[in-house]
Amino acid sequence: MGGERKPKLSAERQVAFLAERGVKFDVVNKDKACEFLTKHTYFYKLKSYCVNYAKDESDRYVDLDFAYLIDLSTIDMHLRRFVNTLTLNVEHILKTKLLADFNESPFDGYDIVDSFLNCKQGEKALKYIKGRQSSSADYLPKLPSDLKNLPIWHFVEIVQFGHLLVFCDHFYDRLQTSSNKESPICVSLKLAREQYFSVKHALYNVKCLRNAAAHNNCVLLLNRNNATMQQNAFDFLYLEVFQRRNGRKIKEFLKCRATNDLTSSLWVFDKLCKSAKMKRRSFVELKRMLRGRFARNRDYYRNNSLIRNKYQFMLSVANYFYKQSVS
Repeated sequence: MGGERKPKLSAERQVAFLAERGVKFDVVNKDKACEFLTKHTYFYKLKSYCVNYAKDESDRYVDLDFAYLIDLSTIDMHLRRFVNTLTLNVEHILKTKLLADFNESPFDGYDIVDSFLNCKQGEKALKYIKGRQSSSADYLPKLPSDLKNLPIWHFVEIVQFGHLLVFCDHFYDRLQTSSNKESPICVSLKLAREQYFSVKHALYNVKCLRNAAAHNNCVLLLNRNNATMQQNAFDFLYLEVFQRRNGRKIKEFLKCRATNDLTSSLWVFDKLCKSAKMKRRSFVELKRMLRGRFARNRDYYRNNSLIRNKYQFMLSVANYFYKQSVS
């Protein structure tokens, strides 16, 4: 059953709604707030950041000014831009690795795609590709009428990132049974397969974060503690960043969907990327963003331990990657 329908609210009524729930307008007055909600963002999106603040016994937000919501929405915009670039780079790096490993494999490029599209795991990808056959996509290569003639180098250009990850599982699983154990390339393929499976689970965190950023969803919802902790992210933080300290705090940190997925994505990028320049550029940008725009209005959050603690943890992660990239 659906919930009660809510009335349409003007910008002025939206501001009044927030004021009724404890949001203050000391730093930004109500007229400026109305202007911001009309010209720069919309109510549903901006109100999402309220979840980062506690409520009192009267169900009113504590120590929350409208200016803080503006600042969080701006910070989130910068984070999404960084995430978009980071995850697109991971996708490109993964495709490059996949095709390089394919070139060393016994597959001809058509057989592996055909076997994938005709197994249960490939059903969604097959449905998606068939949908593309009947549409005109100016930026994609034309699909063959017979999908048995779809080679891997064509396949990776047209499928969605989620389909690509499932295909990678299929490809690297098939390497185990298709490689000739006496072949001289067997060792390199075994190493390639092991590298993929070492990051496999974290790649799905990359996908979740990529989709959120690409669809312009709010990422900085820091009280969303419903994430399944990524073990690779925990091991990395515990062993390398915090030097076997703060294990309990790390587990709490990784319950948050945003911090779990971002840490996992940075870890995957660092593991798969072969370009020292790309790593350095990415991690320098991340550190500058955290030290710069993220911290510009730090006084807004002096009474919000949730935001301050998450920020300090991410700053520790960024500092670690930055030092590794410039050393």
